[in-house]
Amino acid sequence: MSSHRIAPALVAREPKRERGKQRVTQLLDAAAAVFAENGYDAATMTEIAARAHTAIGSLYQFFPNKETLADALLARYAGHLRAGLQAIEDRSTPMPPAALADALVDHMLDLRGDRASILALLDARQDDGALRIALRAETRERVTTCVAATLPGVTQEKAHAMAVVVLQVIKTVPTLADEDEAAGSAIIAEVRDMLRRYLTQARA
Repeated sequence: MSSHRIAPALVAREPKRERGKQRVTQLLDAAAAVFAENGYDAATMTEIAARAHTAIGSLYQFFPNKETLADALLARYAGHLRAGLQAIEDRSTPMPPAALADALVDHMLDLRGDRASILALLDARQDDGALRIALRAETRERVTTCVAATLPGVTQEKAHAMAVVVLQVIKTVPTLADEDEAAGSAIIAEVRDMLRRYLTQARA
């Protein structure tokens, strides 16, 4: 059994008040930064508390151990990913191909803050392989739906193939955006233009 599995009794505490919710967001942001910089195994709860500028007791109050903190971060990322794709899906009938390209790129930019830490967690925690597969499948399905709605003349098979291509392109957006501030903006503009042309050509 993986050493990363958490005991059933150890679960994250759900904050009731707005102040508590803000504190949890602060803790998760700090954890994301530490996991991204140091990796999951090397990260410590002490370092995460220090990054959040809070007492270690406050961190343990909401997250009994590092595993529950990682689980909460993964759940937050999955929730943001699903919510963003659902919003795009809701707008995709009708949606011009260029608008769909922009919406997908913008969504990846919105997820940029947590992406490095999520990749570190999924790589380090072998028991999260099922989550990675499930997220990939759900993301492909949702993007396929968006492509099919934007391009009503294409077959489902074609829409699925195009979704795979689109996802391969947009998953590079966070890395490309981090090249540097000036070059990153120019590169993302090229990605937008490429996706717009790809989707528009398919509609034509």
